[in-house]
Amino acid sequence: MIDPYVQDGKSMRPHWIPAEYTLFVNAYNVSKDSSGKLLTNVEPSFVQEVVVHENYSETSLVHDIALLRLNESVPFGSKSLPQPICVPMDPVNDEVASVGHALRCFGWGYNAEGVLSTTKLWVTLQRISLEDCLERFSNMPSRQPDIADVSERNICTVTISGHDAYAGYSGGPLMYHKGGRWFLIGVISYGVGAISNKFPVVSTNVQQYTDWILSSDRCVGSVITDRHVLTAAHCLDNKLKDEVTMYFGIYDLQKKDKCLQEDTCLLRKPSEFIIHDEYISNEKNNDIAIIRFDQPLNTTARAIEPICLPHNIAYDEQTLNTTRTDDGTGVSLLSFGWGDIGGDVLSHTRRAVRLNVIAGSECENSVNSKTMCTLGVTAGHDVCNGDSGAPLVWLYDKKMYVVGVVTSGPKCGIHYNRTSTAMSISHYMDWVLAKIGTD
Repeated sequence: MIDPYVQDGKSMRPHWIPAEYTLFVNAYNVSKDSSGKLLTNVEPSFVQEVVVHENYSETSLVHDIALLRLNESVPFGSKSLPQPICVPMDPVNDEVASVGHALRCFGWGYNAEGVLSTTKLWVTLQRISLEDCLERFSNMPSRQPDIADVSERNICTVTISGHDAYAGYSGGPLMYHKGGRWFLIGVISYGVGAISNKFPVVSTNVQQYTDWILSSDRCVGSVITDRHVLTAAHCLDNKLKDEVTMYFGIYDLQKKDKCLQEDTCLLRKPSEFIIHDEYISNEKNNDIAIIRFDQPLNTTARAIEPICLPHNIAYDEQTLNTTRTDDGTGVSLLSFGWGDIGGDVLSHTRRAVRLNVIAGSECENSVNSKTMCTLGVTAGHDVCNGDSGAPLVWLYDKKMYVVGVVTSGPKCGIHYNRTSTAMSISHYMDWVLAKIGTD
């Protein structure tokens, strides 16, 4: 559940929850003490990143969906622990979730007596057609036209269990049960506040946003052979290979369909995740991984080339900041990605940033000698959320070398002087070469 506890979200994967604020995962009982502090049966989970849909409107509530990245993974496994909910990837509704069928929701909202519940309440709802939904809204005494304009992006329901999912249920999961599993079909958006089935509750239709959900869980990687990509290990935390899609030679993610159709970029699915043996989730050390794919990249007619690995050269992090370009501008390293550009908005175009290397003694995020710390050359410009796995690129002797893999970055546009952390590739060269089968 979420603080304030009149909102709710259900765990999908260890890092992503569709809702907002501080979360209490697997909570059941909630209350507040005299000072207003929330009391629950579980410890809080803290939010690292908020990703609100870029077209969300506070007035019309269209695209009312968001994701939260937690600062640490939620443990899954035994029956006493929370379990991830399934997201149906097919845009066509499952029969058991279609119009006329029952769906479930839970939360800590107002009960049938109009009292805010201190225990998790389950609500049973029936799905109605959009036509029926619009007609019911048109008959409301004080209709709010901006909010009542529902479409295929929404799911409408009415209560069949005595009270509705209105105040306090926003962000709650609209679910159905099939084959021993729960499936998330909607996220509760708004309702009227009735204990009858006269007026509907409107939810965001999750099946209309699966591409957005997957694209928001974004990382970057570097091509190091025609079958291998170098990235950060935490990008693959609890991921299945089917959940990861890689795009090569792409600049604008909004044009990926056109790019693939014109064969100017490539798509690959992973065949193997090679995560460093000593990587531990939630720790910054050894946060490095390789993704292997079976179908090699054909780079002949595309702007795709493997970046150089620094196994035949040595570089000194202390002197990188004195490297100069032809125009005399001081440059240390470059990085590229499609991460946060401020305001929790992910870039749809590839962006580049110049970074200075910070000595370990001056780096607040330094773990050990295997890590590198960087700071944006320009205040407010840095690698950010969504840039994990991106390369730190060193231009040396007219070649581009990957000398680091980004593992964490600041909150862009807010923390101007907070350093970013990367794995130093020179300390992992033996491991990388062994895994890609290079002498």
